[in-house]
Amino acid sequence: LFRIRSPAGGLPTVQPPAAITSPDEQGRMLAVTALLKEYETLRNESVFAIGYRLRVMNFTFAALSILIASLLTRNVPDLLAGVVGLLFVPQLAKASLLIWLGQHERSQRAGRYLVVVEGRLNELLSAPVVGWESSLLTAREKSKSRTSDYGLHMRYPYLAVVALLLGV
Repeated sequence: LFRIRSPAGGLPTVQPPAAITSPDEQGRMLAVTALLKEYETLRNESVFAIGYRLRVMNFTFAALSILIASLLTRNVPDLLAGVVGLLFVPQLAKASLLIWLGQHERSQRAGRYLVVVEGRLNELLSAPVVGWESSLLTAREKSKSRTSDYGLHMRYPYLAVVALLLGV
């Protein structure tokens, strides 16, 4: 019924048939077009969150490097340097880590909803047209069933936040 085209480097677009005769077909085409737009928006949201996480980490490393370098090459009393080192360095790290975790959750939330949108699109088109996020979710589920270390890469940031909040 519909032709799906994916331009080089772009998202798929729907090209309707030459003549749409029934209202059901028109409604279906509008639904597919709306879902593709939603898919595009969610993909952009996920990509933006990933880019923002990288910017947060770059800023954090730069700020911590400047702060620690200034403490090491200081001409201030030891007490002031100690207070800055004990209060500001961990607080800057904690704030950056919380922002990073928020952006990670944002991209994951968009990915989980993209799986729903992909399912609805594939159902409307009666063919497995889109499936990137679904395949990632399937791979995660297989990995989760194979090993108890699922999510190991995310345990450290969460534990670090808890330790920072508790003052450990």
